[in-house]
Amino acid sequence: MEELNLEEMATLKGGEPVSLAAVMAIMIVAISAVIVYRIFMSSSGKATIPGGFQFEWK
Repeated sequence: MEELNLEEMATLKGGEPVSLAAVMAIMIVAISAVIVYRIFMSSSGKATIPGGFQFEWK
């Protein structure tokens, strides 16, 4: 590890992890909304999610 001088510290930019987390959270919400919409709007169907959970409705 090296100690950075003031010029090197001024060039560092943060916030990338926060932006990535925000984008991923929005994607998860959007995908979940589409799945829930399709389940509630269909008259019958079957869904399988990871972990072996299966749902069937008529």
